[in-house]
This record gives sequence, C-alpha cells and structure tokens, in this order.
Amino acid sequence: MKTFKHFSLSLALLIGACSLGYSQSARNIFGIKAGLNNASNESFDADLAQFKTNPLSSTGFHVGFYKQYGSNSFFFRPEVIYTTTITKFDDGDLESQSLDIPLNLGMKVLGPLYLTAGPVLQNLLNSEYADQVLEEGSKKMRVLANFGAGVSLGNVKVELRYERGLKEKEFNFLQGITEVSDARISNTGNQFIFSLFIPLSIK
Repeated sequence: MKTFKHFSLSLALLIGACSLGYSQSARNIFGIKAGLNNASNESFDADLAQFKTNPLSSTGFHVGFYKQYGSNSFFFRPEVIYTTTITKFDDGDLESQSLDIPLNLGMKVLGPLYLTAGPVLQNLLNSEYADQVLEEGSKKMRVLANFGAGVSLGNVKVELRYERGLKEKEFNFLQGITEVSDARISNTGNQFIFSLFIPLSIK
C-alpha cells in the first residue's frame, strides 16, 4: 500500500510538472522503442554451502511503445516495454521476462542533448534457471528508478539509461533442483539500457 501511495504521488507530480512546462510548441508523439540491456547484478547465493558467485554475463533486449507529451524542451514520456534478459552462470542460465512501465520526465540541456529521469513499474512475467521455473521470494510488482541522457536526431532519439531497483528481489530454487535446499538468486535490478526511439505519429 505504501508503494502504491508513493507511486501515485510521484505520478501526480510528474503530470503536474509536465503540464506547467507545456508551451505553444507542445505536441504529442506516439512511437516504438527497442534496444539492448546489459546488467551484471545477479548473484547465486547458497547459505548452506556458504558460497556466492557472480554471473559471467547478463544481456538482453527490449521492445515496446511510448507516448510523449510536451515540447522538445520539456516532456513527459510513459512507456510500455517487454524486456527479456539472459544471465549466464557456471552451471546454467537465468532467463527472465518482464513488463516494464517507465514514467519519465525529459528536459533539453544543450543542443540535441537531453536528460531523463523517473520511476519504473516492473512486473515479472517469468523466470527460469536451467529450464526450471523459479519460485519468487518477493512480490512480482516492484518499483525501480532510472535516469539517463539522450540525443535527438530530428524526431528519432538515441538514449542511454541506468536503472536500479529500490529493493532487492530474490528467486528461490524449487525443491530438488539443486543439492542445496535454500539456494537462491538475488537481483537488485541494476542495468544499463541502450534504446532507439522511432516516432510513428506526431500531432
């Protein structure tokens, strides 16, 4: 309930700030977004065996839609994104899929360069380790934060973000998958996100 209240307040502030920033050149843009994700935040942790190992690599991709309200100088941009990542460990791969909803404010700072920041709602859709579905140790919905910078190439935008979870998420192995009964994978949600924004409609 507290998370929902904080999110509602943040969303209200974002929309309010964006409405104040509107100008005569305000416009609405609808488009598609796609790009690559790179993260190295997951770790395999087994208390009984008293060991911890970091992943060899963690990469993925994302694709979705966005709606931008405002001007080139100041805008509010909600997105609906499908993200999939594969994290490689010594003895298997962790595959995760999620539905992400970033709610970002953007501001032009110099020439074509702009900055963005805001909260991200994330809903975990599926998570498997070595082809086995994992139990989740926390709620599926969580709130993350992200900030980044981008370059406007006409109406097309290229953007790099850093995203981090506000609370660590854990995935527990189902009984019998490993020799360690309480083995788990923890994930704080740290990742770099490279994206290309292509408008489909500008009004």
